[in-house]
Amino acid sequence: MEIIFIRHGQSTENAALDNNVEYNIDDVKLTARGMLQCKESGIYLKMFGKFDLIIQSPVKRCIESAKIIADKINYTKKIITDDRLTELGNVDNLSGLKIEDRMTYLEKNTKYKNLLNKISDEKNPFTFCKLLNKANVIGMDYIGAKPNWNDHYKNVKSFLENLKKYNRKYKRILVVSHGGTMKAIESIITNIPRDANIKILSRLQTVLVKDPIPIIETNNCIIMCVLYEDNCYRMVSPANNLHLLDFSKECKM
Repeated sequence: MEIIFIRHGQSTENAALDNNVEYNIDDVKLTARGMLQCKESGIYLKMFGKFDLIIQSPVKRCIESAKIIADKINYTKKIITDDRLTELGNVDNLSGLKIEDRMTYLEKNTKYKNLLNKISDEKNPFTFCKLLNKANVIGMDYIGAKPNWNDHYKNVKSFLENLKKYNRKYKRILVVSHGGTMKAIESIITNIPRDANIKILSRLQTVLVKDPIPIIETNNCIIMCVLYEDNCYRMVSPANNLHLLDFSKECKM
């Protein structure tokens, strides 16, 4: 069974955080750039062949992304919504604030700030993971994130276990979710600790330069390919959005 995971396109929240401005948490949706990213991603995904099932996060930006992609790959069946795909910290007490104000509030927590200082200087990867895990748990709890760090990881593990039931029934599945969700999936599949800094492993092929060309910024619409066979998930292609480069040369917003 071939499983293609894709992150949603650029949302109004992504754009606001990138530009350090506030945003309306009650109306987070795809931007014009995000819609174009999904459109071109759908065109790219046609090369994989027929999709037997699309599963989406219940969050609006994923629902919008899944609809655009489904239209491009000529998928006419019902799109299944799974709450377990909801992004880590999809809502919290600081939702809507600009990134600068969020960090200022977080750093009022002495334990969190001290851990960040230790992490910045830590060279031992084992210690680094432990410190980062503590910081993430403390930070998420401090701002009232839902789902929090541990619940999100449990949700993802449950989703992957449930996904196995489609084996032999379906050949190819598309899962539309979030960056944090895909990172958790990646961690489980590769057996690399969820708190490890795996950017070198999994993000080398992701465009990280801000606004290099009209269609791409950071890691929106990253695609990750996973094969399920012999009762085991196997990483085929780590998360990247290089496919957007093929369309960017002729792209004009």
